[in-house]
Amino acid sequence: MARYKVIGPDVEDMAHGLSLEEAFARMMALAGTECIFSRHKGTLLLHLTRTRPFVDLPFLDPDRPGDRELLRSMWPLYQSDIPDDADARRELMLQAIKRGRDNYFAREESLQAVVQPPVRERIKA
Repeated sequence: MARYKVIGPDVEDMAHGLSLEEAFARMMALAGTECIFSRHKGTLLLHLTRTRPFVDLPFLDPDRPGDRELLRSMWPLYQSDIPDDADARRELMLQAIKRGRDNYFAREESLQAVVQPPVRERIKA
């Protein structure tokens, strides 16, 4: 089973050895985002909602129609036509972590990178 790491703008936000579900949840929490999965006409959708104000874009107001369209274009609609809910959710989570959210990303770790000690410790040995 693949393991993932979450990468963010701050070193303390990094996490390693996470399952896909853990990496997705951590990335969304760090980015201040709530998510809901829903199925509509056979398509599973992932809806993302920002839970904190836009610090870097203070001029945007989600209640203004023009701003609402701009914000919608910044965060794409994630969807899957896979009939099995668990498989479709995994596909949507993979799409979301590959795209990232608010400078937070999750990437698959290689087994070798997880097992190897840090460079400093390898040099001492």
